Amino acid sequence: MESDRCPAIAAADGLVRDMAWLALPRHLASILALLSLCLGCAAYNARAAREFLAENARRPEVLVSETGLQYEVLGPGDGCRPEPGSTVVIHYETRVLGRKKPIDSSYIRNRPGTYPLDQMIAGWSEGIPLMREGAKWRFYVPPELAYGERYQRRIGSNRLMIFDVELIEAKTCRRDTA
Repeated sequence: MESDRCPAIAAADGLVRDMAWLALPRHLASILALLSLCLGCAAYNARAAREFLAENARRPEVLVSETGLQYEVLGPGDGCRPEPGSTVVIHYETRVLGRKKPIDSSYIRNRPGTYPLDQMIAGWSEGIPLMREGAKWRFYVPPELAYGERYQRRIGSNRLMIFDVELIEAKTCRRDTA
């Protein structure tokens, strides 16, 4: 993906102009145009995510779970694994497919986040318990394991999310040998 913008965005202004014959107030025409825009981008983003994930799954360093979550180990950890309902302390960087610049980063804030696993997006709730403390992984989260069709500011709808996650601490952990 060269651009972070779907083709529907380029058509939005033209759509507002084309609706002039409806004699709608400009703000209503703009709302209709934005609704059309969101629906068009959601479909575009979903297709882009499917294409990326299919190609990415062919890379030997990428592992794929039964749900479609993809991940790769950037650095191993030697600590414990978090319990599924545990609270974790993590450093992370969030990107969306097609955009190189992070949309969120605890590294930039120089402050890790503390989050309960059962209140995270499904991709994190599934992937982070697989990690060991000290590990750094990259997660490729399909839209259905992130925000799906729900529009999120700075993300959009049906976006594939890419997270670099470093597990610093699990508040409740299991000490397994696997």
